[in-house]
Amino acid sequence: YLLERASENSPFNFSFRLVYMELLRELGAYEKAVLLCNKLELRHVQLDSLSYLMLGGCSEAGFFNEARVQLRSVVRFHTGAVIDAGEWTARAFRHGNYLAALDAAAFTRHRLAKSLQLAQAKAEIPFLEALLQRHTLVDMQRYVQAYAVGVVPEAQPRMSLDEAARLSE
Repeated sequence: YLLERASENSPFNFSFRLVYMELLRELGAYEKAVLLCNKLELRHVQLDSLSYLMLGGCSEAGFFNEARVQLRSVVRFHTGAVIDAGEWTARAFRHGNYLAALDAAAFTRHRLAKSLQLAQAKAEIPFLEALLQRHTLVDMQRYVQAYAVGVVPEAQPRMSLDEAARLSE
């Protein structure tokens, strides 16, 4: 109760919210923890450094779609960061700032490439896609084959009730 009141009365205090979210997670109150996590509006490197707080529990508690959204956000961050680092490196070289160019390249190579959250995201996204979006064996085989060669298919639309009834016959 105390942490809930503290996070409500001090909405810009990130520490109260993180501790409260961790407590909710430990108590198994994932629905409330997910809502609080979404209010944090984690962006960029925060996704990579704080997503561990919710990811494991989301899948265990049945919040598969929320876990998939967070995992995809981590992958998007890393993809964008690699592109940005390349642009920063080129810009730094153009301006003769070689130290900044080396820093951007080192950040990508030593920090981003070794991210545990990125590894977890790459491992768990196919599972969650299979669970949430793939409805037939053939569809799943196509997805796994595409994923194996590095093509990540977009999520397909949900199955209609008529299609589900037809498949269950």
